[in-house]
Amino acid sequence: MGFSKDKLGNTSITRSEAFYLDNETPPAPTISSNAPNGVYIGEDATVTITGSSSPSGIRKYKYSLNNQVSWTDLAEGEQFVLNKEGIYTIYATAVNNVGKTGEVTEPYVIK
Repeated sequence: MGFSKDKLGNTSITRSEAFYLDNETPPAPTISSNAPNGVYIGEDATVTITGSSSPSGIRKYKYSLNNQVSWTDLAEGEQFVLNKEGIYTIYATAVNNVGKTGEVTEPYVIK
């Protein structure tokens, strides 16, 4: 076992820790729903975002309902429900475990 010493004379046990080296941009995820893209459904729509990948793993997904002005976090495996009448244009992206935001999906429209 080794020790390290700084310029002030403080000592500590030498150690190493794992870290992620991930320079890849996560690909755009997949948006899926009981409401087909662009088709009027007339009932609540449950939306799932999945399918992106990264060497460090995916920390979370994010989606936007206002043309990418603001984003809402969504945990992996979590769904959200749209239950108010209207037309929703959904964009989604993934964030990997080193904090890099990925590519944005094409719009998914729910009516």
